[in-house]
Amino acid sequence: MLLGVTLIFFIAILAGCTSSSLDDKKKFLGNWRLEGNESNMVNYTFLESGTFFFTEYPNYPGTWDLKNGELTTNFSGVVSSSYYSFSNNDRTLTLTDLIDPETKLVLTKQTD
Repeated sequence: MLLGVTLIFFIAILAGCTSSSLDDKKKFLGNWRLEGNESNMVNYTFLESGTFFFTEYPNYPGTWDLKNGELTTNFSGVVSSSYYSFSNNDRTLTLTDLIDPETKLVLTKQTD
């Protein structure tokens, strides 16, 4: 009986880690440039370790995670959540603020 309950528990945990979520995490990895940002001042780098940083502040990393189609970031104690979507063969990332859906950031993947 205990073995059955344990198996169900682990299956439930694994079900939360869908391949779609894992695939999306891979899509985030790398350097992204804010569209319309000619000064290169606001660029993001997402790392596999779950950390990210703004290119101009590499010594101040934040954390990021994906869950239920949302990107959650924590930078210096400021937590932000956005819906995300990829387009243009995963080279364009659109972040839509959960509280104010009119607020969107469009990022373009930079070649390494």
